[in-house]
Amino acid sequence: MNKTLSPTQKITFSAMLIALAVLSTFIAKTINMGGFSFLRFSLTPALVIYTSLTLGPVYGAIVGASADLIPAFTYSQGEYNFLITIVYVILGILPWLLEKITRHFRTFLKKPYIFYGVLAAIFAIITTIFYATDWLDISFGAAAYWGKPTVLALVFVLDVGLCVGLYYTNKYYQKRILEHPDIPSPNEIASIALVSEILVMDLLKALAFWAFYTWIANAKFALSYGFIFSMLLMGSPLDVLIITFADSWLLIYTKRFISPGAYSRPTSGTKADGDDSRFLVDDENHLENVSEEEKEDIVREKKARRGWIIFFTVVIVLMIICVIVIKVVQSKNPSSSTISKLAQFLSL
Repeated sequence: MNKTLSPTQKITFSAMLIALAVLSTFIAKTINMGGFSFLRFSLTPALVIYTSLTLGPVYGAIVGASADLIPAFTYSQGEYNFLITIVYVILGILPWLLEKITRHFRTFLKKPYIFYGVLAAIFAIITTIFYATDWLDISFGAAAYWGKPTVLALVFVLDVGLCVGLYYTNKYYQKRILEHPDIPSPNEIASIALVSEILVMDLLKALAFWAFYTWIANAKFALSYGFIFSMLLMGSPLDVLIITFADSWLLIYTKRFISPGAYSRPTSGTKADGDDSRFLVDDENHLENVSEEEKEDIVREKKARRGWIIFFTVVIVLMIICVIVIKVVQSKNPSSSTISKLAQFLSL
């Protein structure tokens, strides 16, 4: 899909996505999660994966790195974990690679039983962590008796909602597969989201935190890898749900409204696919002199213009909302660094 956009469109597109991802990260960092210091819920991973699938691995890596670097240098108060930036760079590259792989298994992924099985396995692992280890006991504290069953119930509801919603979203896609033949199906995106979440945002991110606090930051408190990983894994069902639905619909919208080159085809007399020797969209006074194919191209290009306008309007509105949320949260919760919060918590 990235081949249908001009370099200017790609740069503009990625700049807007960077701004939105940075604001999303700011909100996640601003909200105090109490004892669950490493747990974050935001649109940032979904935006990075969307960039990777839409614009390619280079832009995905740039958006991923920017989404971590900019908030880190303005919020971390001197404590910058460069390993997390590397994790987000990988998050911007891996989905593009996974999309190339899943493209060869489209028929198999029409019935994503393996995906459902992995969700069930994650639920079983979270249950085991809750009741067979003491990794998160300090986070739940006195609320462990009712907190753990409540979290498990929420995870179960999220998994069921993801499976049901994925079924109907994929059903919608299959009815219009001829309109979107070169974008990954919702089942493919769900698989990409699950692999990216577990490998990158859980395993690698937990390793990045553990290595930083153990060897690099010279922290005065010890953190076990199991403590960090279990906390991140606990939030994975919601993250996978957000990534799956957000990116599925964003890709369909992008293909249908923002990427006009995907629909254009050469007409008689054109030199090449990339030439601009097409009728202008505004040249409606001469529509009677063009072929039916050229009329369709004109209509689709007008649709693309409206799509860009709608996209940028929605992004700007979301940015304004993000800024308002950040200001409101900061006014109610005085900012302090993540490390100091964690140190205070672990010293209790």
